[in-house]
Amino acid sequence: MQSTGNILLIRPANFGFNEETSLFNAFQNTVDTPADAIHIEALKEFDLFAKTLIEKGVNVLIADDTTEPIKPDAIFPNNWVSFHADGKVILYPMFAPNRRLERRMDIIASLKEDFDISNVIDLSGYEQENIFWKEQAVSSSTVIMVLPMPVFHPEPIRCFLKKSAAC
Repeated sequence: MQSTGNILLIRPANFGFNEETSLFNAFQNTVDTPADAIHIEALKEFDLFAKTLIEKGVNVLIADDTTEPIKPDAIFPNNWVSFHADGKVILYPMFAPNRRLERRMDIIASLKEDFDISNVIDLSGYEQENIFWKEQAVSSSTVIMVLPMPVFHPEPIRCFLKKSAAC
């Protein structure tokens, strides 16, 4: 089982309903609340969450989302990146074009200052072939769970299991 005392959080700049992912995400609903009110509430919840984690002894690494381009789901970095105890960082293919914009190498570069990152395995090239490993995949050394979706393809998982940069 993997465990960590570190967590990467992305402070949202434009959190909200994502038209491009709503078809595959039952948690997304349109609401009548103004976008600025949603943003204020999202920041309050984010800050409370980060504070609670810090109080529990978790090392919280916070990166601010950029205001442009707009990325309503940027608060969920676990969908585009995973960090592994052996120093590997894996970047995942994303189905929605606006989710792909969340992938930020500047964040990876800043983490290299404090963490041993030995290898970045970039599976995002599968996007060009319309091959996806569903965002929200969860992995450990012994378990892989992939949530079903119509665009899922097993090839990125095969590549992940080979643990090789040359997929």
